[in-house]
Amino acid sequence: MKKSEIVVSVCIITYNHEKYIAQAIEGVLLQKTNFPFELIIGEDCSSDSTKDICIDYQIKYPDIIKLYLPEKNKGMQRNFFETMELALGKYIALCDGDDFWTDPDKLQKQVDALEKNQQAVLCFHPMTELHQNGDIFPQKSSVFHRPLNDRIALLNINFISTLTVVFRNDSYNRALFRGVQAAMGDYILYLSLLQSPRSQIIYLPEYMGVYRYGRPQSVSNAIPMERFHSDFIRILQYAKKLPYQWSSIEIASIYLASSREWLNLYKSKMNRKAVFAAIRCWLMSIRCIIQSKLHDTRPIEGAISMNGFLFQTKRGLSFLFQKRRS
Repeated sequence: MKKSEIVVSVCIITYNHEKYIAQAIEGVLLQKTNFPFELIIGEDCSSDSTKDICIDYQIKYPDIIKLYLPEKNKGMQRNFFETMELALGKYIALCDGDDFWTDPDKLQKQVDALEKNQQAVLCFHPMTELHQNGDIFPQKSSVFHRPLNDRIALLNINFISTLTVVFRNDSYNRALFRGVQAAMGDYILYLSLLQSPRSQIIYLPEYMGVYRYGRPQSVSNAIPMERFHSDFIRILQYAKKLPYQWSSIEIASIYLASSREWLNLYKSKMNRKAVFAAIRCWLMSIRCIIQSKLHDTRPIEGAISMNGFLFQTKRGLSFLFQKRRS
């Protein structure tokens, strides 16, 4: 298949997914499109039979499947970015090796949507959560009911699941990601794609994939919450290096959102470290708001206002003191 012919490069990263990788691959192979696509699998030196399964599929579908087989284990994020380095398509679609797609028209629908809106850099949809006990729950978020043509929604929370994403390859600045070390590599990717305030996100309200929730090796379970905070700081530092500078008030919005998340963790697990992390994020949001008053001149639609900041602070302190009394 020639480089010029490929419209979508589907990238799957996998490690010790012998029970799930076949279903992930089949979800890609069932796609019905009026354009050619490739499947690139980054197999990160699994200790089970995942590699053998991937090789078997590559032998059966040599015109579609391309394998990235490093000699040494790269780790999840390096494998993620290095696999995407091989993508030749106009668009890149993502899926993890333990998740899978269910709609055979998924790629066609998302590419059609991006072709119609040239300002959009990314298209996503909601997913279904499959829990270990077999229960199935549709993903829900209030974010899905608001316009998604600004960056503030994504600044407040990463509501985009990896398996739902298709984005423009030429909007992906590979050089920015070399050397990035963070657990939430997909979140960094989405922020970089939206580096221009004119960039848009397309949301298709259709459930077209399944996320296996609660697996021991999933990101949310394998990485301690303390790591998420440090990685979150790296994301903010990374955002400042992008060609389009994020404003101080935008950064304040995401710090305050993080503070709320840490308070929620304290509520659910009574983790004292979560309280200190929440306070730190809250102090950083104050610093950013002060900087915005001194230096930022452009209004940011959707970013937190001073009244909003005071309201969120009051609510957070009230929650904390109520919890201590109880």
